[in-house]
Amino acid sequence: YGKQKTKPEEGVVTFLNFGRIRGYKCIDVLIRAAEKVYNQTQKIFKVIIAGECDNWSDYQKYIIHTELFELHIENIPNEQIPDIFGKAHYTVLPYQDIAQSGALMVCVNYGKPSILSKLPAFEEILSDGVDAYFIEPANEQQLAERMLHCIEHHDEIYPGLVSNLETMKIEQFSKDAIAKKYIEFIDK
Repeated sequence: YGKQKTKPEEGVVTFLNFGRIRGYKCIDVLIRAAEKVYNQTQKIFKVIIAGECDNWSDYQKYIIHTELFELHIENIPNEQIPDIFGKAHYTVLPYQDIAQSGALMVCVNYGKPSILSKLPAFEEILSDGVDAYFIEPANEQQLAERMLHCIEHHDEIYPGLVSNLETMKIEQFSKDAIAKKYIEFIDK
């Protein structure tokens, strides 16, 4: 979608959920986990939720501390996607289930470590504690714990997660890596 021109707000750990909002993606779990972290710690952080939704009122009701949330509840034009990702440190995908995720590939492309559900579609791309953190699907308590860990240890963990994600991206998705896989497949 283009290069990021924005950066996260200085001193504010920012989480992003991007993509069409559907029930199986469990945005309510993300909102409740964020509220739980804030209620326990009073630490300032931000959650960006960006995507089209037909039933936003079902999710809005969980938002108590509006200052924690930046909402873009609409179809996001392609030209805005780089800057939305540029504002975030981490992406959050607390899905109940999924077969594949286009949103995850956008997260990888923009080098954003993820907190996401332990599902085969995600586990075949990312590794827990290396370039992502996994939770049980739609587990609000585990998500809150992972978010809090990222907030409290951001300066220590973030550079390594980003570096590992960039290495994985090159090894798995660069033109050379893909060409090599095709050549190996054809040779077999």
